[in-house]
Amino acid sequence: MEKHAYLVMAHHQFPLLQTTLRLLDDPRNDFFIHIDKKAGAIDFEEIRRAAPHSRVTFIERLSVHWGGYSQIRCELALLQAATQAGQYAYYHLISGVDLPLRTAAEIHTFFDAHPDREYVHFAEFPPRQEVMERVSRYHFCNEMRRTSLFYRLQKRGFSLLQRIFATDRTRRNRKGGLRYAYGANWFSITDDLARYTIGQAGWIRKNFRHTNCADELFLQTIVANSPFLEKTCMRQEDLPRNDYHMITRNIDWTRGQPYVWRSENLSELLASDFCFARKFDWAADAAVIKSIEAFLIERAGAR
Repeated sequence: MEKHAYLVMAHHQFPLLQTTLRLLDDPRNDFFIHIDKKAGAIDFEEIRRAAPHSRVTFIERLSVHWGGYSQIRCELALLQAATQAGQYAYYHLISGVDLPLRTAAEIHTFFDAHPDREYVHFAEFPPRQEVMERVSRYHFCNEMRRTSLFYRLQKRGFSLLQRIFATDRTRRNRKGGLRYAYGANWFSITDDLARYTIGQAGWIRKNFRHTNCADELFLQTIVANSPFLEKTCMRQEDLPRNDYHMITRNIDWTRGQPYVWRSENLSELLASDFCFARKFDWAADAAVIKSIEAFLIERAGAR
């Protein structure tokens, strides 16, 4: 029986997380969940009860900060926990505010049809200069609150110094032939790529620590410099760059940052050919979440 591992990064909206677990609950699915340390006390058993047919594992909690290396640490920790627990056909990284748009069985059918494809998103290859500065410059204190006066002052000061001295921490790698790439951090990857990525943990730390939002560069860069690139949608003629079909996730950056799906988008969501969608907000529109859940439950029961 081919199994899938769902790697979930959550920090709030736990009723929404439980909805996702209920919809994906299946003996062929295991969940590895990280709940941000800043979220406080959590009833883990209540969350676990949402998926009685799946194995649910909570990994050690980190304090994850947007843009900081802690995001990469969290992704690697989830991959490490899953690869140590077993061998999975696919590893899906999702957030706690995502929802499936297909039943658990339909998602397995979709990925069974492409057993060797790597679903990694490429927005820019190579990245423009503005994006490259996320990794070519040193970014300190990215694990602290970005609105603080100290953070803003040190960022301005270090940026000025690095501009004066033309700092480029990627120069040696690029001269050695390394190609950088950039895209969304969410992915669905095979066991081979998952273990290959874990094997690069030391290199990742060396090259992406003290960076800014490098969770959108590290995996793309690893893949772009490996044979796995040929297994992505990057070189498929029918898929241009920056198409979220590359990771079969419906994410809309034209109407939001990203857009929060609402009830008026229900028909659009259910008619799409994506496996997952992000993002949702229980407080903003719980009705669309409940409608998707009811639709998928009915669909699963009809099969």
